Amino acid sequence: VLPQHLLEVGENGSKLQPTKYADSPDTAAGSDGKAIHRMLMREGDDGQVMSIEAQKSSMAELARQLSMQLGENVVDKTGLAGQYDFNLQWAQSAGNDSLFTAVQEQLGLKLVPQQAPSDALVIDHVELPEMDASR
Repeated sequence: VLPQHLLEVGENGSKLQPTKYADSPDTAAGSDGKAIHRMLMREGDDGQVMSIEAQKSSMAELARQLSMQLGENVVDKTGLAGQYDFNLQWAQSAGNDSLFTAVQEQLGLKLVPQQAPSDALVIDHVELPEMDASR
């Protein structure tokens, strides 16, 4: 059993706006000249402010990015289909609490901790291979 988080819609509903790039192919360029359908993780100049900037991104993609940030599995349980543009910002110095608060206040979503069964690889024995003396 390992810890994980469920990504759910908050009590007051999602604050996400559908992408303004819905009709653009994934290879198209946005107004800034960069490709659409991207999700970038950024660290502020002071190293304290973190952000996830997304264009034309799904909730599954957000869950993967949050998993990397938290170091734990995040499962999308929002039920939100479609793609969204958003800019999520939080203070790194405050730890994960700041990220949890930012997800709720800025996106209208919540991260719910949960214990869940998970596959794990257990190595109980290791041997070095025998060297062939004829080589």
